[in-house]
Amino acid sequence: MPKFDASPQLEPDVQKEVHGDLVESLFDSFGSFAASLVGGVAAPASAWLMTSEPIYIGLTIIMSLLAIYRILVWLGHSKTPLVQRRNEATKWEIYYAVGGISFVTTLGLTVAILFVRDHIDIAFTISFVTMMAGVGALSGRNAGSPKIVLAQLIGLCGPLAFVTAIDADHRHHWLTFILVLEVISIKSTTRFLNRNLVTALTNARDAKIQRNRFKAALNSMAQGLCMGDGGSIITVMNHRMIEFFSIVGVTAPISLQVLAWTIGKRSHMSEGESKAFGDQWSAHRSEERRVGKECRSRW
Repeated sequence: MPKFDASPQLEPDVQKEVHGDLVESLFDSFGSFAASLVGGVAAPASAWLMTSEPIYIGLTIIMSLLAIYRILVWLGHSKTPLVQRRNEATKWEIYYAVGGISFVTTLGLTVAILFVRDHIDIAFTISFVTMMAGVGALSGRNAGSPKIVLAQLIGLCGPLAFVTAIDADHRHHWLTFILVLEVISIKSTTRFLNRNLVTALTNARDAKIQRNRFKAALNSMAQGLCMGDGGSIITVMNHRMIEFFSIVGVTAPISLQVLAWTIGKRSHMSEGESKAFGDQWSAHRSEERRVGKECRSRW
């Protein structure tokens, strides 16, 4: 069973690796996560403060307990080593889904109850605004798992959509229509973001593999080799180069002049010889750049 929406289908080992990255993305946006907890608990709490009806204090307690559960899951995830988390990605996705879906469903029930009890005043307005803000954030925060987003959308918008659909006042049926459109829109946006995430993660994985292959090819050469860019910065240097000049500990990127000076020092050159060696490298590079410019201008 696929864990995310992707086209084309990935190989099983690639799918597992990308799925691990997608689950990690669910736990990345702590600021949004914390704000959703505070806003979610505030909705039934404000309803209880304004109406004094015991059902809302009950909903506040339920929301608070679910918020604690979600915090514990978040802390447990952050304390678990990355390699272990990735191997247990499905488990952490389920833990996240249970808390996230239950939390927003309770919020959706709170808004629906306020509507049914004719509290279409400031308490309903506060809760409804909180609910719609949560709907808007779902696609961005949980794009790593479209199934979780869909379940949260149904839990968040479903109760209010249902009670407005069966309400005797036909004017409220427009609200049902708007909520349904909202669910369809967020669902489509989430799938789009998920596909982009999968593509980016797959491309990053492929680029990493190519870099590792390139590095392995360089390090298998019998000759020392280094390559630089137009700014005289050495960007690639193989192991043979490091071993030949005994410059262990030197890594790219490094400037050409610093590399030449280091080679001179490790070769027990005098300060003057080391400087002359570095200047010779720099002069050679400058000459190459001058010749290159002349060739381009003639062409």
